[in-house]
Amino acid sequence: MEIDKNRFFSIPAGVCSIGLCEDDIEQLIKKFSKEVIKKQYLLNSFPKYSISTKSFYISKKAVSVQQYMDFVYHTGYKTEAEKEGWAWTWEKRWIKTEGLTWRTPFGNDADTLYYRHKDILPVVQVSWNDAVAYCRWLSQNTGAAVMLPHEYQWEYFRSIIKKDACIGKSYDIINSMLDYIQAIRDICVLHETVTPAGLVWEWTEDWFQSYPHGIVNREFGEVYKVLRGGSLMSTDVQKIRQYRFRRCPTARSPFYGFRILVY
Repeated sequence: MEIDKNRFFSIPAGVCSIGLCEDDIEQLIKKFSKEVIKKQYLLNSFPKYSISTKSFYISKKAVSVQQYMDFVYHTGYKTEAEKEGWAWTWEKRWIKTEGLTWRTPFGNDADTLYYRHKDILPVVQVSWNDAVAYCRWLSQNTGAAVMLPHEYQWEYFRSIIKKDACIGKSYDIINSMLDYIQAIRDICVLHETVTPAGLVWEWTEDWFQSYPHGIVNREFGEVYKVLRGGSLMSTDVQKIRQYRFRRCPTARSPFYGFRILVY
């Protein structure tokens, strides 16, 4: 098995600016004044800092249902939702639901649409641990260094690749999981070769920790992993490239997927 580099964005080495300064935060609060924005969430991305990065490749598309299916077929891997027998879904509130997995992430008619378009739709209901297991398997089978992107790499990629990199505004028409997966399907068909950020939250490699000389937050540490990009169900401010969202590495939902990075 070989990595097809044509399916990746080539990101050059450089110095990237990460995070938000105080003025950025104030401007965002004004810009998204109609949204309920807690300043403390934006302060998780404070202060802005610069970091050097070597070149890397990041996948144009999120890992698809079919790709994850191939991994499971060859390894017999059981995801955390499968082993524990439940996962989270959203019906005006978070609901812990038995039987939901990456194979049947919604527990309703949306599952049929999800499976029918398994070649193009991002796999969901995968935890950080499940995503890392996929990366390790692909590394072993290709000889390439495959991993989840670090936060700064994900943010740098979004700052460079702007065309088709983000869907932009939220979708107000989504009232059900069926609406949600139909919208994702339509966007994936429209963009063809790229999965835009903003369809599903994307796992990154890193723990949810403070930036250099950043604020104190009792949630920082090695408890939560960071997701980036937002989903169709997210607010507009959550879709900016600097926004940090945290969940336990065991967390899974219909809104979490991942793309991969290769050196």
